[in-house]
Amino acid sequence: MNKIKRLKTFHAGGYNYSVIASWLKTEEYGIITVYGIEISGGGIKNRAEDISCEKDEIIFLAELMAEQQLCPEHLYDVVDDFLSDKAMYTGSFTGVHKSVQRHDPKIRKIS
Repeated sequence: MNKIKRLKTFHAGGYNYSVIASWLKTEEYGIITVYGIEISGGGIKNRAEDISCEKDEIIFLAELMAEQQLCPEHLYDVVDDFLSDKAMYTGSFTGVHKSVQRHDPKIRKIS
């Protein structure tokens, strides 16, 4: 199991929106830091790991989720839209880990 570290948490509407970091060992780059989001509240906790290697964009996304008071059940849809939009506007998935390039972030319903 990959160790998770919470970097920043936003609170809104009874939910906590945490930016999380984890580390992956890759053949090409060695150990890299990847960022994701965890939403908890109302007895539900969902986590999307390995969304991006770009910390600032994940902080922005988590803050936007908090502003909109996104329910944990919609985390995957928003992450999928985020990655699709990123690919459309940049023409690539630069800064996104390989597992996410296939639109397959690690989504976990924790409770």
